[in-house]
Amino acid sequence: MAKFKRSTVFMSMFIAAFFGINIFLYRSDRSPLSGLFVGNLPAGINFSLVAFIVQWIILLLIVLLAYTRFLKHRKEEETKIRGFIIPSSLSKSETYLDVLYKLLKEKKSLSVGIISKVFKIPKDKALEWAKMLENDELVTIEYPAFADPEIKIMQNEEKKE
Repeated sequence: MAKFKRSTVFMSMFIAAFFGINIFLYRSDRSPLSGLFVGNLPAGINFSLVAFIVQWIILLLIVLLAYTRFLKHRKEEETKIRGFIIPSSLSKSETYLDVLYKLLKEKKSLSVGIISKVFKIPKDKALEWAKMLENDELVTIEYPAFADPEIKIMQNEEKKE
């Protein structure tokens, strides 16, 4: 959870700085109405053009970083479930929900997307199963901004609280 808060604070600070620079350049004394910072750098290069190019480079780097993190997370999740086989026939007292709980106890956390792939069910059904486990206070469900919900097994300390 601390990692999520840290990344949210960092992203908020970046967005504030990005908008601050844009507002500064827009409200410049040299060209308050047009939004262009008309001054030139010593080599005769237009400062507005340089600022525009730098902003797009930063934006592209952020998109590439986010995409590589996404790929890394997806690869980690796929390695988590590699080798896990759902039993074709369950005992009379065992359900697929029990199998899911055992898998979560073993892996500590899984996304709804991975659960739906493993059990070959829709994501809605996987989320419904997770909510059942959450109602029994066995797991917690975290909802990241740009990814599938994450199901995490509750530790003994969390259950006591």
